Amino acid sequence: ITGDMAYTIDFSKQKMEFASVTGFSHNHGAWSLDGKTMQVMCLERADAMTGNYYGKDETIKGTIRIEHGTSALLALRVQGARRGYYAGLHQGNLVIAKVDKGEFSILHSIPYTTAEGEEHLLDFSVQGTNLSCTIDEKTKIEAIDCTLGYGMVGCSCFLGGRVAFGNLDITQKL
Repeated sequence: ITGDMAYTIDFSKQKMEFASVTGFSHNHGAWSLDGKTMQVMCLERADAMTGNYYGKDETIKGTIRIEHGTSALLALRVQGARRGYYAGLHQGNLVIAKVDKGEFSILHSIPYTTAEGEEHLLDFSVQGTNLSCTIDEKTKIEAIDCTLGYGMVGCSCFLGGRVAFGNLDITQKL
């Protein structure tokens, strides 16, 4: 199989195998399936990654619901646990962030108030060096960064808590 990809991960069709959700590689956290969502409970950071490791221009779109905590992020161009771009809700802000050499740095953020249990639609994309994140199809932030040129896509929680991620629409150009 070669070429660009466009697909949806429907969590109602996934299964648990060896304490993991099918199709994902997990880094920390207790991951599970609950109907139409993939959920994580964690004390610190937790990640679930999928897709082609060599994806370049990418988009990931899906719902997030923070049940407890202050962090729920979608991820692009992830190259393992120590490198990637992340966007979503983090400590009362809508953020675009980067992890490079294990260091978390925020590239752009704006205040964004939400309550535990509220569901939000995130749309995060990277085209070349341009990153953008839209929440609930109305509020958009952007950043420019040239550090990471390729990687996988996924879901993350950076500060501990419980988060539910809804079905994911993913595109990756190689």
